[in-house]
Amino acid sequence: MKLLTTIFILTILSACVQTPTKTTATEKKITRNIQHDINFLIPTGEYIVDIMDEVTISPRRQELQAKFTKAMKDNPEWFMQQQKLVEITGKGISYDPKLGMKEAEWEEYKKLINNMSDMQVVSSGTAKITVTKTDDIISFKAEGKLSYLNSTTIDLKNNVVKVSGYTLTPLDTICVTNDDNAFKTSWRGYKWLFSDPANAVMPSSQEELTHFSMKLYSLTLGLFEKTRRSYIEISGSEISEGKKTVEYKIPIVF
Repeated sequence: MKLLTTIFILTILSACVQTPTKTTATEKKITRNIQHDINFLIPTGEYIVDIMDEVTISPRRQELQAKFTKAMKDNPEWFMQQQKLVEITGKGISYDPKLGMKEAEWEEYKKLINNMSDMQVVSSGTAKITVTKTDDIISFKAEGKLSYLNSTTIDLKNNVVKVSGYTLTPLDTICVTNDDNAFKTSWRGYKWLFSDPANAVMPSSQEELTHFSMKLYSLTLGLFEKTRRSYIEISGSEISEGKKTVEYKIPIVF
């Protein structure tokens, strides 16, 4: 819920080809031996990767999503209050005209949120990255919009992940068991997270928002079952006194 709330706050504030390696696609399998798995998910070498930063959605979802986004921008304080109620009660938002759509549309939109059949993540293009390993520390070299990878390191011996200078904490493993998701494949992997403060209390008013600050960085590694390709995603966001100062997300597949 905390991550969903963070995404909610950020919304209010704004709006392959692989070169040969020692590891073949048929050998890729998540074993839950984290050091072993990271080694085969991110083998050293130069790669042409797909940049998975575009999402295709149905026209209807796009229409309702635009209404919802506009409503959040038009009524930010009301939405923050509603989000607070969701956190306290565990129940979803009840219909209100402030949602920016008719009640029937709201019911339709809620169903779409829980159904990913009309949404798919796709590649916006390709780029070259280099993966190196020195003293059991994996690092990256990339250019352009993938350059945020350059500040990411993975210490295999100590299981320490750093993104943009922050040390991330390992979370529970990821296990998506069906194809009903934006990637259209089941997949398994790992996630690490840094959050400051660790247990942030989300603002419930515009006044509180102007004094709100937090930092959130993450790294996700996974293996897509259908294609046997590796997925890497790093992201970073910072809010300082209610204003976004950092926001990026780098999702790649190779």
